[in-house]
Parts: sequence; C-alpha cells; structure tokens
Amino acid sequence: MSGPEILVKCLGKATKGKIKMITLIMRVRIKADQVDVFTGLVTQLATDVYANEPDCLAFEVRQSQEDPTLFVFYECFRNQEAHSAHPDMPYHKAMSEAGWDCVDGEPQIEYLTPLAGAPAAFRGA
Repeated sequence: MSGPEILVKCLGKATKGKIKMITLIMRVRIKADQVDVFTGLVTQLATDVYANEPDCLAFEVRQSQEDPTLFVFYECFRNQEAHSAHPDMPYHKAMSEAGWDCVDGEPQIEYLTPLAGAPAAFRGA
C-alpha cells in the first residue's frame, strides 16, 4: 500500500464520533541515504502548510535524536474539511512522490482524541 493510500485508509478513523478537531501522530522511517532529501522536502512542506492552511493548527516534524532515520509528525487540523484538503494542496502533491520514495517501510499513524475534561479550545469545540 502506498503512502497516500495509507493516509486515505486512516482518514476514515478520524471521522468516528463527534470530535471536530483532527489530530494525529505519524512515525516514518526514512532510508538512511535519503535523510537529507526528506528533511529538505518536509521542511519546505511545513513552510507551505503554515503559509497556506489556516485551519492546520499544527504541522510539526521532529527527527529522533537516537535514530536519525526516524521522523515523527504531529498534525492538528481544525476540522475534517481541513484534514481532507491537506493532501490535495498543490505543494503537498508536488513533494509527495519524492517524499514517499524516501520512506522505508510503512508509516505508523495514530489518531488522537482530546481529553473530555480539557478546555473547549483543546477539544475543537
């Protein structure tokens, strides 16, 4: 299954329940000889996301200090519409093929649910 297919499959999980805000963590292992290429691609992607997607509340990418081939994405979208539109943005499509070519194995994607007792702003209410 390709990276975009995995994201589409997981997208359905994000729509369960009544929570409007979509938050996820994605762990991606990168081929050792592609780390610099991937770093450049996701750095530019993050710049483009923050410049063009006001309903993307967070798009953070971190590289493991212990394993430089492991990257962790933290993404938070105001609503399902913003999450659905994200992979269709022209800059996202432009980097996707090169980005997924850098990936070693399947990414691990986990959707997160806000705590019920958290302030409304944290729950997307």
